[in-house]
Amino acid sequence: MQTRAGIVLVVGLILLLSVAVALLPSCGGRDKRDGEGVVSGAGGGPRPDLLTADIKLNGGSYAIGEPIVMTITVTNKAERAITLTFPSAQRYDFIVKKGKEAVWQWSAGRMFAQVVGRYEIAPGDTISYQYTWDQTALDGTKPGLGAYTIEGLVMLSPPFRVGPKAFGIVD
Repeated sequence: MQTRAGIVLVVGLILLLSVAVALLPSCGGRDKRDGEGVVSGAGGGPRPDLLTADIKLNGGSYAIGEPIVMTITVTNKAERAITLTFPSAQRYDFIVKKGKEAVWQWSAGRMFAQVVGRYEIAPGDTISYQYTWDQTALDGTKPGLGAYTIEGLVMLSPPFRVGPKAFGIVD
């Protein structure tokens, strides 16, 4: 009887290890090899010879409460398709700062499925992420007059930082 239980336990462990080994390539970030989908350089960030990113706003100064449209654009500069690997369902983020203090962040209060996702960008193609901010701060107030910056993040591992870009809220 103990022998049968031991065999079942060993078979179960073998199956568990087989599944773990099969899932291993889809975990742990981006592919750093040269080849079909390189996005990471030696410093951990995206290689600038392969990908570029930009953040744009629909203006440079805004009245209090005026909607601010922000867009991150990522372009594949390589001569081959690049596969971006995201460690969760979150693809982007925006952070608005006044000085060094974050006054608003797109992802604050949101939840994202913890699933690995991939997106392939063909040579010369772009992907864009856009959001319109209504100037409501994290605490629910309006941030007020002053100089601000917006930073974008493409949520690779580690995140691909874009910006900062300066703007103002004026009378």
